Amino acid sequence: MSNHPGKAPIAIPGILRLAYEFIFFGFATWALFETNDLTMGWIFLTIILIHYLISYDRILLLLKYTKFGNEKQ
Repeated sequence: MSNHPGKAPIAIPGILRLAYEFIFFGFATWALFETNDLTMGWIFLTIILIHYLISYDRILLLLKYTKFGNEKQ
């Protein structure tokens, strides 16, 4: 992986990493809407979506690495 800082302290499969991010950012977005902070909720959701659209290559790379440190076979 290019620009990779080194061995991760806790290696997890890419799909699990994406699921963790989805849960984390999804909960944060939900919390903003649930507290009736609709403007910040929409801004945060938009920023997250733009981030994932711009970093689509990172998402594809994370999906490629499904095992602990191994490429998808």
